[in-house]
Amino acid sequence: MENIAFDLPQYYPPVPLPPYATGEIRSMNNSLCIDTKHANEQATFGLDLCLRDHQGRSGEQDFELEWRQDIRPKGRYLCFDVSQRSKRTSIVLFACHGMRGNQHFVYDINNYHILHVTTRLCLDCDLESRQVFMEQCNTKSNTQRWIFSSYNETLILKDLQEFF
Repeated sequence: MENIAFDLPQYYPPVPLPPYATGEIRSMNNSLCIDTKHANEQATFGLDLCLRDHQGRSGEQDFELEWRQDIRPKGRYLCFDVSQRSKRTSIVLFACHGMRGNQHFVYDINNYHILHVTTRLCLDCDLESRQVFMEQCNTKSNTQRWIFSSYNETLILKDLQEFF
């Protein structure tokens, strides 16, 4: 089997790998977090008050950046999906397919950017309207700086080397 499908473990490892990053995705510019609010497929989503700071509120703010390099609400099979490369491109939830492409993200822990690999755009937000979208990367933009609750620096840095 190894001669036929030598790269199989790269896409389907024998033991599931740990997530690269987990927890809330918090804007470093304020106390708002990405919240998918248990939305269905094809839905867009935005920002809301971080649940960790505001007990008693409901929402869906626990995410995983998986080894397949997709971002999904924990325990669900819907992924962040970006299908266009235009100004303020929307992000929708779409069934995870594991093929990267529209769902391929890396977390740049040096600049705190969440980058969409295919379009080379960064996750951005409008704090007033609480919308999230993809925009041209700008290291000086505070609205493009995000922090996961926890992340595996070793795995992320390995990914970044492949990306840059």
